Amino acid sequence: MRSNLRLLAGLALIALAPRVGAAQEGRLFKDSWFFGAKAGNMTYWTTTTSHGQAPMLGGETLITRSRGGLYISLDQAFFDGTTTVIDGAGAQRIVDIKDNRRATVAAMIFPKAFGWIRPYGGIGFAMNFMQQATARGGADATTQQIIDEQKTASAPIFIIGTQLQLLRFSVFGQGSYMPAQNSSLFNNNETYFVEAGIRYNIGSSIERIGR
Repeated sequence: MRSNLRLLAGLALIALAPRVGAAQEGRLFKDSWFFGAKAGNMTYWTTTTSHGQAPMLGGETLITRSRGGLYISLDQAFFDGTTTVIDGAGAQRIVDIKDNRRATVAAMIFPKAFGWIRPYGGIGFAMNFMQQATARGGADATTQQIIDEQKTASAPIFIIGTQLQLLRFSVFGQGSYMPAQNSSLFNNNETYFVEAGIRYNIGSSIERIGR
């Protein structure tokens, strides 16, 4: 009799384990606030560079609901490159460029969880700030104004990725695509990003009534 009771108890625990795991996984994602750190690579084009590569570092925050969320990120790509601009006299000038800082805000969707794995997608806008841009041979006031205006540009951004929930810590990998930017030192060419990192759940993103 005792053996049968132990067997029944064991079977009950096995049956409940997936539900407990799913509940824990859901509780650590729904209505949560994540802070994260990431590293990756940016691939860019200019009039003088094809498939330029730049390592990246950054930080982010993710605020979730049941199947959606708000994503905010700040990162910087490190590179030394060149591009060109058309100066005030209509001549093409070579410009040395260095490093790009990107601020991103996107609406995210997490359509379905597969156990601890959550695929996701997002759409939003990114602001790009070229950290240095200098015309070779110097620049007059008009040319410098053109360079300064094209150092900063905004563009839509599309994100796709997967998050693996590990209790309060999560690991993730994602790729993003930024279409051609008008009047940018990236010369109206698209930019690709590949990133991986960790996110930590710091707690609830909403105020609980009755606490």
